[in-house]
Amino acid sequence: MTTRADEARADLVARTPRSREIGERSREILNMGSAASLEMPHPVLIAESDGARVTDVDGNTYIDCQLGFGTHVLGHRHSAVVAALHEAIDRGFQFGIHNPAQETLASLVCEAVPAAEAVIFCNSGTEATMYAIRVARAASGRSKVATFDGAYHGAHNDVMVVTDPDSPHDAPRALPMSPDVPQGVRDTQVRLPYRSPAAFDIIRAHADELALVMIEPVQSSNPRLDAETTAWLHELREVCRSCDVLFLADEVITGFRLAWGGGQEALGLDPDLATYGKALGGGVPIGGVSGRADLIRLFL
Repeated sequence: MTTRADEARADLVARTPRSREIGERSREILNMGSAASLEMPHPVLIAESDGARVTDVDGNTYIDCQLGFGTHVLGHRHSAVVAALHEAIDRGFQFGIHNPAQETLASLVCEAVPAAEAVIFCNSGTEATMYAIRVARAASGRSKVATFDGAYHGAHNDVMVVTDPDSPHDAPRALPMSPDVPQGVRDTQVRLPYRSPAAFDIIRAHADELALVMIEPVQSSNPRLDAETTAWLHELREVCRSCDVLFLADEVITGFRLAWGGGQEALGLDPDLATYGKALGGGVPIGGVSGRADLIRLFL
């Protein structure tokens, strides 16, 4: 029996012959990744974008519900972003050393974000969480990092973990997402149950080893803004403070979206550190870490 899913699949294949041709031709030399949104009969290759829509190489136009995985807060090719990019390109790019625009952007971040006393910039959200873990370890002298079931914090070894499906809900075990994660890194992972008071007990039990507890103010895989979740986040913050464990709000998804000050403003959080991604630059490669000035000064 033909299902609606079968019909949709056949329709996509019929409408995207050039995408299929390019995908098959490039398979031997190009790995296009495995993001869930790309799991299709073949990759659909986008040639143009504008506002809320993208157009593929076969001329099909779609409403883009992801907007560059969330980086285009204003939509694709917003006129203000395009004008700023042209102006920057005309002045030159990739100087290798610092430029005065960094101060302007840092001032805007510190103005917008309640807990931002200082900022350091990097190239992506993945780099931002990597930098933040490094500084937490430097500040605390501890090595372990706690993340929550269902979280996503980028693609470096320290966050390439998933929850063992056979582990108890209130005592999750971390498994490496990829076989290349070294054993030494695996030994630094503490997994926490999301929205469970059991997380607080695990943090207390590992307080002497934990450098950092990191969480998305709203999980990208499980978006919730109910009062119960907010109250739990506030208690999580207090537990970290009482245990002298640094608390990080990963705002790569929520920053400048939930509010001008991101999840921190919308939910009333007061993290020690916060991380940001390409939304800082209208979709171009950039990331950042903000937070307490004494922590930011530790970056080398």
